Amino acid sequence: MDEVTFEGLLQYVRREMRNLGFGELDGRIVDDVRAADLESRTASAQLIRYLDRLRVEMTLGSEAAVRRVISAFQDVATTESGDPIDGIRIVLSDADQRLMGTGPSVDLGGGPELQDLIGDLSRLLNDLSESREVQ
Repeated sequence: MDEVTFEGLLQYVRREMRNLGFGELDGRIVDDVRAADLESRTASAQLIRYLDRLRVEMTLGSEAAVRRVISAFQDVATTESGDPIDGIRIVLSDADQRLMGTGPSVDLGGGPELQDLIGDLSRLLNDLSESREVQ
């Protein structure tokens, strides 16, 4: 890929982040990209840095948020067995399952779907880095 393509991809990812309601996260990542001491200010370097920071945010943010919520529940609630609360599962009605196209429940925080997404992002970063080296 050439630098024009990398620039187009970076702009697309940023636009989608904002459209999905992640404007604040986009801003933090862009600040980090701008502050980084990159070997060059190429679009490919910026895109790779942006996606790497997004992957880190996804990994750390999801785990931290779930820990805070679970901790708050542990302060005010107990399980029937008396064991501490160690996760959150939302049980969906039949109508919600059809609407969301999912199974009977959703486990929150760091579940397989998020881990798969983080893995996919890691593979994409590797592919983009290799593509950049081939130029």
